[in-house]
Amino acid sequence: MVIEIAQIEGSGDSKFRDAIRVYSKNLESYLREPPRVLRNTLIRVENGSYGDQKYHMFLAKKEDEPVGMVTVNYFPNVNVGFMGYIVVAKKYRGQGIGTALYRTSCSAINSDANARVGKQADALVYETDKVKVQDTKKMEEGVKRLHFFKAMGGYIVSGVDYYQPPLRKKDPPSGLYLMVHPFLKPPLFDLNSGWLIAVIRAIFQNVYRVDSPLTEDETEAFLGKIIASIQPASLRLVKDDDFA
Repeated sequence: MVIEIAQIEGSGDSKFRDAIRVYSKNLESYLREPPRVLRNTLIRVENGSYGDQKYHMFLAKKEDEPVGMVTVNYFPNVNVGFMGYIVVAKKYRGQGIGTALYRTSCSAINSDANARVGKQADALVYETDKVKVQDTKKMEEGVKRLHFFKAMGGYIVSGVDYYQPPLRKKDPPSGLYLMVHPFLKPPLFDLNSGWLIAVIRAIFQNVYRVDSPLTEDETEAFLGKIIASIQPASLRLVKDDDFA
């Protein structure tokens, strides 16, 4: 069966409604933003107020049924892509849909990079659950996501205590792994504190300050704590999550 991947062209695109249904039904509530945030992002892209970056949302269909979605940004100032959400309908997992969405995201940001700076992007970055948690179901889902990302080429960044800021006022901050899928091979790809700080700032500036429940000062303080936690001598990319 063929997996069809289509880009969502705007907030009024019928594919957006299909993507939101997949997103809302198949992603745990503590991991997802309100759908209005995704809609508002598309609206900002449409009216040109989203800033100096690119944003893509893709929908996956199988036999004309919506089965997955992904969102990805390209940040030209750091030449990096950021995958915000990748979701596959539960009954269709393990059928190559996540792989197709991931590869589509890589192609999209590399096209953006070639158009902007004349070369491929340096890396794709994203966040995922830490798997050492008390909730058994949450741990199982986290392990599956982590195995998927590692299989696709992602590495955990050690040497930083990374947190996702609250998505809603009542939510606590979430300790997550920041992962990097480098497109360049060492020594062309160099994980260092300056690069990492610039990437984290780009994520917060372009993603988490959009419709954030935090004030500017709260967001900056939150970001400052993450940056202060970076241990330059310990920074490295690892496959094993048991480095702590």
